[in-house]
Amino acid sequence: KEPVEMASGEVIDAFRIVPRVRNTTKKGYAQKFREATVWISADERRLPIKMSSKIIFGSVYLELVEDTTGVQSTVTESAPPAS
Repeated sequence: KEPVEMASGEVIDAFRIVPRVRNTTKKGYAQKFREATVWISADERRLPIKMSSKIIFGSVYLELVEDTTGVQSTVTESAPPAS
């Protein structure tokens, strides 16, 4: 878990995930895949907020620009008591 500063200047607590790729079929693109890192927000929404990857011909960088869904709670409201 680490703070991530976005391009907007906002700092978000996030989990940093570094996937490992194993080429089990000896075919495909796993050997061209160099490294990647994905940051997932540490709040209850677990939004993918940033990703960076190095590939054979360069690198890729993605960042969440806008979240239009807003905060969603997973807490359920209790029902009123039966009378």
